[in-house]
Amino acid sequence: MLVCASCGHENGEGAKFCEECGFSFGASQTRAREQRKTVTVLFCDVTGSTSLGETLDPEALGLYEQKGNVVSAKKAHELLAGLAV
Repeated sequence: MLVCASCGHENGEGAKFCEECGFSFGASQTRAREQRKTVTVLFCDVTGSTSLGETLDPEALGLYEQKGNVVSAKKAHELLAGLAV
């Protein structure tokens, strides 16, 4: 017997959806496989990027930003490597 996590209705074995409210039992099984992970987010603000964006076309600005992201990522890895215990 499957008990619906949404409404508490007792459903027959093999049901894919709650017979009462339509809750998907597949969705609850998917959530059971999810994992929480700790991540680090680095935010960089480039001084003058707004005015630069107003003068460059979008493709040129995109290339500029990509190069900046690569440099930022390399520097972040260097700094984080120094923090490793």
